[in-house]
Amino acid sequence: MSRTLLNRVKAGFYPTPQDLLGLFCSTLSPASSSTAGRARALDPCCGKGEALRAVAGHLHVQSYGVEPNEERAEEAAGMLDSVLCTDALHMRCSHDAFGLLWLNPPYDQGAEESRLELEFLQKTTPYLQPDGVLCFIVPQRVVAVCARYLGAWYDELRVYRFPEPHYSQYKQVFLLGRRRLQARADAAEMERLTVLAHDPALAALSWGACPAYRVPSSSGDEPRMEASSLDPVALCRVARTKGAWADPDVARRLWPQEQKRVQPIVPLKHGHRTQIIAAGMVNDMVVTDREGQPFLMKGQAYKETVVRREDDAEAGTTTTIERDVIRTRVCLLDLTEGRFVDVSTGKGPTPDPGEADPESAPAAGEADPF
Repeated sequence: MSRTLLNRVKAGFYPTPQDLLGLFCSTLSPASSSTAGRARALDPCCGKGEALRAVAGHLHVQSYGVEPNEERAEEAAGMLDSVLCTDALHMRCSHDAFGLLWLNPPYDQGAEESRLELEFLQKTTPYLQPDGVLCFIVPQRVVAVCARYLGAWYDELRVYRFPEPHYSQYKQVFLLGRRRLQARADAAEMERLTVLAHDPALAALSWGACPAYRVPSSSGDEPRMEASSLDPVALCRVARTKGAWADPDVARRLWPQEQKRVQPIVPLKHGHRTQIIAAGMVNDMVVTDREGQPFLMKGQAYKETVVRREDDAEAGTTTTIERDVIRTRVCLLDLTEGRFVDVSTGKGPTPDPGEADPESAPAAGEADPF
């Protein structure tokens, strides 16, 4: 299966080989023992967080990851200090906030015949602070696509191919660089990177082959990372931990604890049952008749106009009196036969044309068999 096809099947997820993480970490070193804990590392395509966890553990830095897949983001949240579940190409993040950018992006075509690798590089470079270190894992040929941007924004660029047998499989390289304060065109560096992108004799990374890049400590406030568009699932996840839903008093009112069932001392009167039904307290209850037949119950209260006429023989007049009354009914779903039964619990007519079957509906007051 080709790399592109495999990449699409995996939804863009292709983690850094576990057996190479130690080798990659050997190319990095913390600023100093006193300030290393203040440094921050960002992985915009963190997957399950395994690669960044190894790097952060080696450097003793804070770890920040971004992952669009919800299941992988949940796993990464257990490994990293902070994880945002969104697409890194559509997020907002503090600029100049991280000392290390660990970037192993999806390998595929992007918009308008661009490459996703270049789009991720352009999107996330502003998040890396000046003098910060870039670790870029891409196919060797893609270095040529990114050569102009890399040459303009980064110094101290070094490119190594993966050790065998990993290189033979996907032709990947490990690129390191240090971000400049400002971009400047560098035609010579661009040409050098383009040549390396097609060099069949490119040196493989080995222990001690690359001088360690010092990862600078990070200053300023805690970086902010947020999705640029509203994600309903993410909003619900945040709402359950912050805001009104996190208030114990609100939660107690919205979701009261289940009360113990109480057996009335005397049988309920018709008015009591009517109020219970109108309040919706019988909704979704399963009841059985005398023969053990199960029914799913739903109560309903509705208003009905009752018309009464009074004739005055002496005056030769007729008075029409209209009065609104509240009727209640219970709709039962026969769980055995799958049919609906409409049961009136009020006195008088129970008009509902088109819904109830007059032949199958019991007469008024016949809900008592339950």
